[in-house]
Amino acid sequence: MRRIVVTAHAKINLTLDVLDTDSRGYHMLDMLMHRISLCDRIYITPKESGITVASSKKNLACDERNTAYRAAKLFFEYARINGGCDIYLSKYIPMGAGFGGGSADAAGVLKGLNYFYGSPLSEEVLEHIALKIGSDVPYMLKNGLCRVRGTGEIIEPLPPAPTLHLLCAMRCRYTNSAKTVYAKYDEIGSASHPDTDAFLAALYENDIQSFPRWGGNALSESAIAVSPSTGTALKKLRAANAKYAIVTGSGSASFGVFSSRGEASRAVKYFSGIWHKVCTTGDYGITVSEEEI
Repeated sequence: MRRIVVTAHAKINLTLDVLDTDSRGYHMLDMLMHRISLCDRIYITPKESGITVASSKKNLACDERNTAYRAAKLFFEYARINGGCDIYLSKYIPMGAGFGGGSADAAGVLKGLNYFYGSPLSEEVLEHIALKIGSDVPYMLKNGLCRVRGTGEIIEPLPPAPTLHLLCAMRCRYTNSAKTVYAKYDEIGSASHPDTDAFLAALYENDIQSFPRWGGNALSESAIAVSPSTGTALKKLRAANAKYAIVTGSGSASFGVFSSRGEASRAVKYFSGIWHKVCTTGDYGITVSEEEI
């Protein structure tokens, strides 16, 4: 018997700007999103019918609410395949953190099943399905650095940028609901918005000293207002001499950019009692393989 093994990498928002809302009330965004070395491992065992999901995290819903479950269900519907699968999620990406763990898992299931069945669905169809699952899922089908606009459907892959050395951190018992954070944004707005073009220029020049001038996350104040503990790790990152430190996505995690992996590793001493992980950016994405079981 064969099973599919998928490695699905997390993302960070190097910048996030909220531009407006459309006629549906959805927030229009302009973001620089990058993949990082932090990843989940997904094991998919195809079978004749039915879909089951299990996880290494006991508090993760594994029914129809799970993004991996929904991805599998939509794949079989769109591919017109009478089949099923058992999915096991080996979780390393924290939940409710802004790292896109659920979106990465969904994208991983779509790519894994498409690979197993001989690619019956085009990339365009996979992206269409992905947007039905969540706004970050289409990006999660891509690798590396992208500029993402609209509600997540406009994706511009960008050339590789210099590697960034990160320390990601969060109070692990505190997670943020994106819906709640956006509602808070509608209430309080943001005092600052990033200049995405200027940040991108600084990124390609590896001028991390200029990141704070041009970068930022327009949801930061809202994320911290919803969960004040979101700001705790952010303050510690700055105290640890991160050159650039912001909330990723709608939180609750933050990350700091350091001048080297060694500096990021040395900053770990500031984070006793707080989940933390030294990571790098890169051309990460989704990798798919098979193994005998």
